[in-house]
Amino acid sequence: MAAQAAAKALAQKLKTLVEAVDADAAAQVYAGVFGDMSLGDAPPRGPAPPKSWAEGESVKTATTVYASVAKALEVLASKAPLILGEASVTQEAAQSICKEIGQTADQLATATALLQTDTAGAGAPLRAVARVNGRRLLDAWRSLADALATEKDVPKHVGVAWEASKLCATLPQSNRAAYRREFLGWAKQLKDVVVEFEELLAQDYVEGEDSFDDPFGGLDDAYPPSDTPAAETSVVLLKLVGQLYKQALLAIDAYGTQADYAKVSQTYAAADALREATVALGEELYAPLDADALGAILQSLNGKVGRLSPLVHGAADLPPPPPEERWRVSYAAAVEAVKGVKNS
Repeated sequence: MAAQAAAKALAQKLKTLVEAVDADAAAQVYAGVFGDMSLGDAPPRGPAPPKSWAEGESVKTATTVYASVAKALEVLASKAPLILGEASVTQEAAQSICKEIGQTADQLATATALLQTDTAGAGAPLRAVARVNGRRLLDAWRSLADALATEKDVPKHVGVAWEASKLCATLPQSNRAAYRREFLGWAKQLKDVVVEFEELLAQDYVEGEDSFDDPFGGLDDAYPPSDTPAAETSVVLLKLVGQLYKQALLAIDAYGTQADYAKVSQTYAAADALREATVALGEELYAPLDADALGAILQSLNGKVGRLSPLVHGAADLPPPPPEERWRVSYAAAVEAVKGVKNS
């Protein structure tokens, strides 16, 4: 009973820490700290700019504490079940291990909160990964504490806590590393999307098997002849966006090296807006196509490219980005191809 009572109290403490992380994130959204959205009276600030780049004492201190505490919680995920699962465990021993876990979780929550402040100097990508992964680890430990209290599925929850701890332990140690990780992740996701649609375009369309009235189709259907040109030209645009991602990362690195953190934030915001438009295009590109919806998304995508391109061009000493004329020609071809789509 001593072990279960201590674990139950620990679970409640961890639940409170998770709720605090959620409340802090909601408050920042309300204040307009993220992107172009604000729920409060304050005008949107846009993504938080960094205050350092490859180095930075405030960021380094916070990220070092964050990663070391995550490793400690991984060790405790192995240690706690052994102690609390012992039939002869005393109340003192049970409370001691749970107190150690609670104090370590407090340190993680504090490091996570610090990285959300302007004082630490973390930019938007580093803030986001610290918050998301920190919350995941705290919640994994809450579930593990619940499992220890009820003596149900403990090994499963230990594994979840291990995985969450490892994610936190790999937190980028600088703003530069965080921006690079985010952009390379975007590029990898986009590459996978392009490969998927190229495979769909390579399929032969068979009337009846790939029909418009199949309520369960759409994710693996081949394109009918009327949709193929629009899909092909849209995939060309996705490839050009991938090239622009890479150039945007180079531009952000150049601005960061020059300590022009306002430009870092502006370029990141424009690239993130382009990413959202690209995701929307990918979601709309499955057969059968909807001409009106696809046309609207292409128009939005073109606007986002127009917002990002000048920022990429403005960075000094970089290879030239994809020619704007190539984008204009490819975009015009996609718009024209959409006119041939036959809506059902």
